[in-house]
Amino acid sequence: MAEFTPADRILLAHFIVSDDIERSRRFYTEVLGGRVVFSGEVTYVALANSWIIINVGGGPTADKPAVTLETPRDPDRVSSFLNIRVADIQAVYAEWSARGAEFLTPPKQHEYEIRCYIRDPDGHLIEVGQTTDPEGDWAPVVLKGPSIGRRPASTRVERHREPALGEFLVGLSRADRTRRNGRRSGASGMAAERSAA
Repeated sequence: MAEFTPADRILLAHFIVSDDIERSRRFYTEVLGGRVVFSGEVTYVALANSWIIINVGGGPTADKPAVTLETPRDPDRVSSFLNIRVADIQAVYAEWSARGAEFLTPPKQHEYEIRCYIRDPDGHLIEVGQTTDPEGDWAPVVLKGPSIGRRPASTRVERHREPALGEFLVGLSRADRTRRNGRRSGASGMAAERSAA
């Protein structure tokens, strides 16, 4: 999983709404190979370098007063999806198909990748892709300079340790806890944090 440090103060996870949390847990663990790290009314599945957070839908709450969470009404109309990058798409396609994944199509070659799609049990779309960029590992494109649209050949994806569940669920570094307890405040506290980092 991605390293979660006080300097970053951000970690991405993918939240899905499920009509059946146990069924979704089985899909993300038994089919995709994730690992349950927290189970209960809300379930967290560690998958590669991130988490899938599985929860039931529900109506508006104080922090999202006009939002209702629900599973996709029409699985063929999508505004967001999980994107999984793999080293060997043919092997993953065969392995996940054998475990029960139903792909929309076999993997298809595109300009810089081979990709295909599956749906989870609630209809959430998942892209599975393998980069075929001749320059190596995938990285975001460079948006300025003479090589617009190309990334530097030296760019590589870094590998990080898996953060503890507590780091993610709580998300507070020691400095955050100290500041919240009122022991350190204002710009001088922030400067002290930066110099200690």
